[in-house]
Amino acid sequence: MATGGATHKCCFVYLHGLLSSGKAHKAQVMRSLLSKFGPLVSLDLYPRAEDLESYTITKGMETVDRALAEAAALAPGAPVVLMGSSCGGLLALRYLQTLAPAAKAAACPVRGLVLFAPAVEFAEYTQKDRSLAILCNAAPGVTGQMVVDAWRASGWLQFPADSCMLWPGVAPRLAWGFFQDLEAAHSTASQCSLRPGEVSKVLVVHGGEDDIVPPAYVRHWMEAQKGIGCVHDFLVLEHGNHQLNNVETQLMDSVIQWVSKNF
Repeated sequence: MATGGATHKCCFVYLHGLLSSGKAHKAQVMRSLLSKFGPLVSLDLYPRAEDLESYTITKGMETVDRALAEAAALAPGAPVVLMGSSCGGLLALRYLQTLAPAAKAAACPVRGLVLFAPAVEFAEYTQKDRSLAILCNAAPGVTGQMVVDAWRASGWLQFPADSCMLWPGVAPRLAWGFFQDLEAAHSTASQCSLRPGEVSKVLVVHGGEDDIVPPAYVRHWMEAQKGIGCVHDFLVLEHGNHQLNNVETQLMDSVIQWVSKNF
């Protein structure tokens, strides 16, 4: 599709993870990598630390609306590939599940989905595994259930200072409302499932040594997607961490190959 003399095969909307931003390294890598196909839009889901405090996945959908509108202006009529990392991946799934009719009717329709270690089953794995304990820099004996119980009791999940690149020296925190929002939406593998015909092409990339979003939960989600008419490519990068920055070359190769094949 043409705009200003340029022809775009597609455009991209990137949704960052929980302690990240629209300016994160992975977003910049994807923008450069995919520039020959079309523009990439990556907005901050919470520009200020106080915005993170009250953030929920439901609130994040408003930012997705704005990002899609910006993508439509940059590449009118071009198909959109929605990309999400960790909790950004969960946001992408929730957006398509909740607002799929609006997304299909938009000038920039979503036709592809790329997920990096999507945080499906967040409410489950954070209690059974040490994901939140690691993010909060808790002592080795602290379990995920203990962190969630403390979060519920105090109303806050406290992260260490400098956890987010946007706010140097700030120790960000997240209200219990984030967890409640997920529970209210029943954010499980089945409830995050895409309905038949929503998106025809899906790529999921996960690190084999991810200690924040355990790969087993994403495998479970992938199993739930079988038979709904989507072409799902699931790639586990051996030794890859949660950020996938230690397998970046493999990550870039897998994404560019998938986009080249599908768009």
